[in-house]
Amino acid sequence: MDLVRPLYARILAEENRHADRSAGLGAGVALVGSLLAEKKVSWDEFVFSL
Repeated sequence: MDLVRPLYARILAEENRHADRSAGLGAGVALVGSLLAEKKVSWDEFVFSL
């Protein structure tokens, strides 16, 4: 949980920067994708590491 809470807060902040909910969702997804790419892990690898 120590990893998930700050990550969720960061994604939520990014989503809330957008007035359009669809755009916010897209920005949140893009943020997650960039964070995973930066760490060189797949979504599955990230989830299994929790």
